[in-house]
Amino acid sequence: MHLGTNDVWSNIPPSTITAAFTKLVEQMRPSPTMKILVAKIIPMALSNCAEYGQRVTALGSAIGTWAVSNSTNTSKITVVDAWTGFDSKSMTGDGVHPNDAGSQKLAATWFQLFSSAIKE
Repeated sequence: MHLGTNDVWSNIPPSTITAAFTKLVEQMRPSPTMKILVAKIIPMALSNCAEYGQRVTALGSAIGTWAVSNSTNTSKITVVDAWTGFDSKSMTGDGVHPNDAGSQKLAATWFQLFSSAIKE
């Protein structure tokens, strides 16, 4: 899951976003060994709101805490750090949506974790 960008944009609190994540996880867990990967979303760089960066960081922190408290022995939640190393100025076309370079960065970030989850 790489979810929450629009919520951050709309100034939805991290606690509300992670509550929605909990609902999604509950829907996934009829499969008791479901492997779940959740991203710390990529940074946003928009000139019209300096607060976006702080909101993304707050959500990333909340996701880390949420993942630990919602993991189980048979259905682990892994946090994917899509944020670190992602440059919103050179890896997006508009400060939010990944361009080709951003898509390549995200693919590299997710690949190893997906591969590991599939092999388990």
